[in-house]
This record gives sequence, C-alpha cells and structure tokens, in this order.
Amino acid sequence: MVKQVDNHTFYASVSDWQWVSHTQTEGWVTAFLREAEVRFFLGEQMACVGWVSKKWGKSMLTITGECFRSLPFTEKHIYAFFEDIAQTDVDIICLNSDSLYSAQYEVGIRQAGFLRPVGMFSTTLSKEISLNQPLLFDKSWQRNLRKATDAGLRFVIVNEPDGNVLASTLTTKAETRADAQVNVDVKWGVNTRSFPDYDFITDPGEYYEAYYAQLYNQYFYGRGMSAAQANADANTRMLSDLKYQVFTVPAGEQLVGIDGKLNPNATLGYKLDYAGESYWLKPDNWTDLAYKSALRKEYVASVSGGTDKASFYASANYLNEDGIIEYSGYERFGARLKADYQAKKWLKLGANVGFINSVRDSNPNMDTNLGSTNLMFYASQIAPI
Repeated sequence: MVKQVDNHTFYASVSDWQWVSHTQTEGWVTAFLREAEVRFFLGEQMACVGWVSKKWGKSMLTITGECFRSLPFTEKHIYAFFEDIAQTDVDIICLNSDSLYSAQYEVGIRQAGFLRPVGMFSTTLSKEISLNQPLLFDKSWQRNLRKATDAGLRFVIVNEPDGNVLASTLTTKAETRADAQVNVDVKWGVNTRSFPDYDFITDPGEYYEAYYAQLYNQYFYGRGMSAAQANADANTRMLSDLKYQVFTVPAGEQLVGIDGKLNPNATLGYKLDYAGESYWLKPDNWTDLAYKSALRKEYVASVSGGTDKASFYASANYLNEDGIIEYSGYERFGARLKADYQAKKWLKLGANVGFINSVRDSNPNMDTNLGSTNLMFYASQIAPI
C-alpha cells in the first residue's frame, strides 16, 4: 500500500535505502521544486517524489526518478507501486525514470496500466512512436526491445480495418491479462485521545486540601482568628462552597485538619439523604467520562482488467469512524469507475466517474464557548470530586 506522507517522514524512511535517485534527494527537491506542489509517495519497497502542475488545462503529476529499498527490484514491486500511484487524483501522470534501463521496470509499469515507448528515459507516457520521425531515445533501443520482448512485452504493427499495414507506427503494449485483478483491503483500528493534559489536580483529597488552604489563610492571617477557629470555619465554608462531599469522617472531626492535610480517618464515599432518598457520592473522573476509545472500520474493494483496446477499473470504499466523544463520528461511502476504449489509432474514448457521500455527526456540546457547552474544555476544568 502506497501512502502519501510529509517530507520529513519520506526522507527519514529512504535514508538507508539502496537506491535513491539524485532527483529524489532533499537537496534536489528543495533547489528545483521550491515553488511546486510536491507530493511524497512511500511504499514498502519503492518510493518517489512528484510534483503537480497544469498541462493543457489538466492537472499533471510528474515523477522523475525513484527510490528502491533494495536491488535488484522486480516487476512485481513496480506494478504494486504504480498501480496505487495510478489512483492519484490527477488527470495526467508523467513517469521519467532515472534508473538504468530495466525490462522489469517496463513490464511493471505496463501491468499497472501505463504505456510508453521502450528505452526513452524522459518522456510523457505515450502509446505510439512514429517511425517517420528521428528516434530521439537511447541508442540501445533495439537491444532494449529484445530484452523487453524476452520479459513478456509484445511489439506489433497496427493494421487499419481495411487490412493496410501502417508501417510508420509502432505500438508497445503489455501482454493481455485474461483474468481481472480483484483486490480487497480491510482495516480495523481504534482512535483514542492522544494529546496530553496539562498538570492539574486529579486526586479529590488534594483538591479539598488546596481549596481549604486558601480559606484557612484568609481566616487565620487575614482576620486574625485562632488556628482552631480558622480550621473550623474553613471546613464549613469549603463544604458550603463546593456543595459536594465525597469523604465520610467520624462524628465531631473535620475533613481537613489544622495541619492542612486530609483527615486520616476519612473514608472515600459519602451517604447523602435527600427528599426521602439515599445517595452514595463518590468522585468522578470527568476526562474518562468525556472521552472513549472509538472503533474505525475501512473497507476498499477494486476490480481492474482489460484487453488490447479497452481497459476498466472499478472500486468502492466504505469508512465508518466513531468519534472519541459521544454523539460524534464520520461515515463515508465512495465509488469510482474508469474505462477507456481505443476506437481508432487517433481516437480514444474514456470515462472517469466518481461518487462520494459522507455524513458527519457532531456532538451538540462542542461549541467554542469556554463553558459547560464545550465538553472538551469543561471536562478539563471541573473539580475531581
């Protein structure tokens, strides 16, 4: 599976690969593609840098050179890599190889759906070359044709429907695959809250001690009360302000002692009788209650095939991603159908249709106010009791 990554991930990944073209190095890309829209593609055995530009009013992805994890490479590596590249959201893809000529390379890109003249190191993808024009590619092209033929490529003369041979045209094509290629990819994963919290009090005992300290200091230092009186008034005021007690203390004892520490006889949990009902109060972890681990499911299926004159590609994908907070999530369904037919040597018909439908669920308690209507903010601000 080829992933589109950022430049840091790309160069860190290929730093120890056996073959990295000079056009794929960070220095070259920085010097010559500074103003371009650069994309970095990373596969298991192969990687490349490309840039997007406008050509004939279309978006064109140009790839000059490639990186290989190890040598020698095989047509399977090339095919697997460029089959994924072919799904890139551009209209035209231009491949220019900086590697030494390899029949495996030519076979691989043709199996992935690309056609171009054999032996040309720098050319836009093409199906035909005219023999009436000067051969401007590598002088060893005849040897390359033999090597490519041995590897399974066919080179045939194109005939007009009336049977006349067009000797001026040479068409390169891969061997027709009788069976369609079917690929199914299933991914399951879990999303969790990853960013860290700042340092704040999470222990209910520590919270009572901190709240008590500010009241005790006010009464003892500010009002000149005795230590015993300041302790008693601070405990009374604390429980009145917080309106929530989660510790049970023996009768006649205070929750927080004169030393400012939680009463060692205090036990977690408090029985509250209200309106004829009894309730058992214990502290809550508001962050754990606000967030959850969310399941992510993704399914992708594709079918591709064709003949010497026609090819097709169809795919469907489904993504269901639950949110890390309640009542949030994302669901998407997409499909794509691409087909082309070479009706004449000068006429090619094609169609490329895509469909995407997505639904996003947003928790209603997720506005931008810094209050109880902002769940993520409120969960980090509420007391741990």
